[in-house]
Amino acid sequence: MCILYKYDVYRDGIRRMNQPYLSITRMEIGIKSQNSNLFGRLTILVHKDTHKSWKMPYIQRIFCIFALDKLLRMNLQPNQIPYKIPQPNNMGLVRYVLAISVLIGHFNFIFSTDFYLPVSSYNAVGCFFALSGFLVTNSWFKHPKWRPFLKNRCIRLLPAYFTIVIFFAIILYFFSSDVHYFTSLQFWKYIAANLSFMNFIEPDLPGVFTFNTMTCVNGSLWTMKVEWMLYFTTPFAILSLCSWKKRPIVVLACIYLVSMLYRITFIWLYISTNAEIYNILSRQFIGQLMYFYSGILIYFYFDVFMRLKWWILPISLILVHSLHNLQIFNLTVEPFVISLLVIWFSMVGRWGTWLQRHNISYIIYLAHFPILQICKQYMPADNSKLSTLLIAIILSALIGLIIHVLIELPLQKHFFQANKFITKKIHR
Repeated sequence: MCILYKYDVYRDGIRRMNQPYLSITRMEIGIKSQNSNLFGRLTILVHKDTHKSWKMPYIQRIFCIFALDKLLRMNLQPNQIPYKIPQPNNMGLVRYVLAISVLIGHFNFIFSTDFYLPVSSYNAVGCFFALSGFLVTNSWFKHPKWRPFLKNRCIRLLPAYFTIVIFFAIILYFFSSDVHYFTSLQFWKYIAANLSFMNFIEPDLPGVFTFNTMTCVNGSLWTMKVEWMLYFTTPFAILSLCSWKKRPIVVLACIYLVSMLYRITFIWLYISTNAEIYNILSRQFIGQLMYFYSGILIYFYFDVFMRLKWWILPISLILVHSLHNLQIFNLTVEPFVISLLVIWFSMVGRWGTWLQRHNISYIIYLAHFPILQICKQYMPADNSKLSTLLIAIILSALIGLIIHVLIELPLQKHFFQANKFITKKIHR
């Protein structure tokens, strides 16, 4: 027999009207326990004798998780910091998808094709920044000092980056029409500029790719200076967030707003003047703060994120699918929505945990552009575009694997062993 019961709804439980209080665990309703303040009243169809048991029936639990919008809105408190990121997760596979998306986006641009992209190359780069914000915040809280923080970042990013810059600078000698390649001032200027993350100073090598539409050697390297600038803002931003513990969302919203206004301004200047420099500037450091600090925001409110995960996915997908052609959406809300989606696919479920170790997506991202340029210059014009794309992906992955095994892993192993030795010496 099913009858209607009226229930008073509290933060940490429910009580049938005129009956003793019914305590509910966090796992059963998916929320943190707080003070038992009355939020509202529900009428629920349940079995006659269900209320006698302390355990909620399954349908009631679902109702509490998905229908108590007042309850969810009133409990938007940040996590206890530092927060342990769940392991294993799907982030390894998600990074591969993003790296291949950037590769296909650049392939479409260089070869004038229209292969399908799961996410645009610009948003894929933004997703990398969102993941960086999410992970780097956790890294800072583990070691909240400049020296270990920068050491960890350097050992993660610099070996592969320096290797790619020097490797292609040497290899492309065989593809150059300049006989004075190594003695050319442009060659040494390229090396100096790119090793110092200022590839905009000299993006070309002497006599290389002169017959291509673009002569730029590696169009992916511009993001590295942005990445480092974002890293340097992290400690200062976290200090501000921790000093205003009650409302960290206000600080993050202000940073997001500044970034949004910056990007809108430069896009407007680009449309008004048709000067490409404004379009380039719109994608630089301040314009990428929206993605990076969206990742930090999700880290601070990860409990809330996971509690609302089955609302976040459909709403975000609907917004992206229905409004992706609307420029005002792309410049304002889309970075946050895209950040929600990339961290959702990275953290919900365990469908991609098999690619967690020995991830080479970062090296694929760094290496693919010069490979695409070589394919453009030397592949026959009548060659299948799909086969060219597959060759570029395989070569990028092969170079990534070689650099990872021969350079990254030995250096990381040496670094962590040295770290353990120093730690033991200090504790003696």
